[in-house]
Amino acid sequence: MREAGLNVAGRELPTGVPVVVERPPPGLGRGIFVVSPLAVELVSFSLVLVTLAYYGFRLRRPRRR
Repeated sequence: MREAGLNVAGRELPTGVPVVVERPPPGLGRGIFVVSPLAVELVSFSLVLVTLAYYGFRLRRPRRR
């Protein structure tokens, strides 16, 4: 599969004209799932909230010896 993009090869200066750029082959380099950037941000934000809640509850609990 090919996508249009700018040519940013080291030998040529980009002219702003769209050219064909090769995508990496399917596999780990391209990723397994195709998701929107918003979904990635929501999952990241929810993981941060869960982590903060976990440590908040741990610090609230009295320590036992």
